[in-house]
Amino acid sequence: QRLPLVMDYWCTLWFWPIEKAHLLPTRHEFLLEIGSVLEGTVRAAQSIRRTQGEMFAPEQASFTVADEYGLVDVIDFCKGSERLTLVREIAGKHRFLHWELEFADIFAKAGGFDLILGNPPWIRVEWNEGAVMGDVHPYYALRAFSAPDLAERRDKTIEVDVGLRALYLDEYVEFEGTQAFLNAVQGYPLLAGSQCNTYKCFVTLAWDIGCGVQGFLHPQGVYDEPAAGALRVSLYRRLRYHFYFINQRKLFAEIGNTRDFAINIYGRPATLPRFKHMSNLFSPATVDASFSHNGDGRVSGIKDDQDSWNELGHSHRIVTIDESVLKIYGKLYDDSNATPLNVRLPSIHSRELVSVLGKIVSYPEKMGQIAGDYKPTAMWDETNAVKVTHTIRRETQFTSSPGRWIISGPHIYVANPMFQSPRRVCDSHRAYDLLDLSVLPDEYMPRTNYVPDCDDDSYRQRTPEVAWASGKRVQLERERFGRRHMHAFLL
Repeated sequence: QRLPLVMDYWCTLWFWPIEKAHLLPTRHEFLLEIGSVLEGTVRAAQSIRRTQGEMFAPEQASFTVADEYGLVDVIDFCKGSERLTLVREIAGKHRFLHWELEFADIFAKAGGFDLILGNPPWIRVEWNEGAVMGDVHPYYALRAFSAPDLAERRDKTIEVDVGLRALYLDEYVEFEGTQAFLNAVQGYPLLAGSQCNTYKCFVTLAWDIGCGVQGFLHPQGVYDEPAAGALRVSLYRRLRYHFYFINQRKLFAEIGNTRDFAINIYGRPATLPRFKHMSNLFSPATVDASFSHNGDGRVSGIKDDQDSWNELGHSHRIVTIDESVLKIYGKLYDDSNATPLNVRLPSIHSRELVSVLGKIVSYPEKMGQIAGDYKPTAMWDETNAVKVTHTIRRETQFTSSPGRWIISGPHIYVANPMFQSPRRVCDSHRAYDLLDLSVLPDEYMPRTNYVPDCDDDSYRQRTPEVAWASGKRVQLERERFGRRHMHAFLL
């Protein structure tokens, strides 16, 4: 009972009630009390000298509870202290789990768990004041108040509703304590600097308490978050299999198709990283089919010939990621300070693409060396250009001239600005028709979803200039021989 109480005591410091702040212990009081609990004595804390001069002073006589009362009864011991009583109340509410104590026999015999499986919660701990207030007064949750308006209404409501103040403070302590606890380097050192999410805590905890294999289903954030480099250093050495799923088949209907996830199999840390990677998966059946495939035939794409999500397996869909491949990724996607162990992990559809990326990396001339010879631009931002500056407006039509043809994302594919044309009624991402360049007449121009909404002079003045020629702007022109080309445009 003593050791769990001491470990609970440390955890409760993160969740201490605001209204009981006067009971928070100093460092000296904390050491004194845990020494009393562990040994039934104040010797441990009393012998800690505060100054060098006291190091040579006579040791104070220690009072041993066990000497007078026998073995320490933790419950009775806490009853005599208002602070320790509060510690037990907070611990009872949060039910802190100390794995090494609860499963002491497993850790003593094997050093941890041989197998850990789970789908941990994907929760970003964020303060939602409106939701807290809405528990008592629902209109706070139903209406979208601005931050100043919400603060003013909150103060007035708390003045009227006395019970709401206690609820509000209790929820705030819960939020602040949880966020501080999950972000603390004392408990989760590998997560320092990265975005706080509960699944990351579960994964790193599993590495601490596991001595065999761990399998988790969790989001992709750990692989592409720039600030998670320290976490990836440990992750890549433990990772054995990584299967990245796109949720188009609604395998998890509650998250829709907007959030992707991965099956991740971890093991004991290796000296060098080496794991199997598959991406663009829509069904677990593709994984099994790929591992049993004989390697014949070409690798199919993300969609099949019927424009359905492709679930066919192929052995070349399995990409072996080792230090050499991670070096390629680092040179392509990360800065010069990246190492093979902390680089971000892109989604690679097949092993052939790794070879292509290797060729790109080996090419001597980089875009950074020709920075003045190209101009990256978003051209017209849909929100500002339509609603603020009124440079363009939404209107699907065939244009009268190339100068009025505004290209948007669906028009474009690899080196092809005429990949698709919007339908007459273009009200979704599916309302487009594919174009066959081999049969299009020279004068053909696809429909556009946007047209200029200002006079020609204003439209030209608002068009971005290129970096290598003053006054020259991004534009589309037609040569006299009927061929179409882009001037000063980078796709």
